[in-house]
Amino acid sequence: MTRVPKLDCGTCTMCCTVVPFSDKDKAALSARKPFLEWERNPYGGSGWIIKQAELTGRCPFLGDAGCTIHGTPDYPAICKVYGVTDHPQLRCAMGRAPKRMLTHTQALAIVKDTGG
Repeated sequence: MTRVPKLDCGTCTMCCTVVPFSDKDKAALSARKPFLEWERNPYGGSGWIIKQAELTGRCPFLGDAGCTIHGTPDYPAICKVYGVTDHPQLRCAMGRAPKRMLTHTQALAIVKDTGG
């Protein structure tokens, strides 16, 4: 399996907004926070979005010090590959990038391997 390159985000949380989650991610995140409201991705993609994030523009797993689930087994597949792939919709808005970028094909394989 391809290793995910490390992206130094610093304190930026610009990407922690409305993102599409897989069925597996939805199940895991719902177990952590059962009050989340979900809807099928209305933006033309697949997966699910969290309605609270759509209303506030902020992921409900974002805390004062950053992502509260980063590095846990429930860390979503899309979050693992965001900013480290060459796909234009998954590039960091702040221009940060790892030394080695994943191809879109490699990113898709990682998402598939992690249940995304």
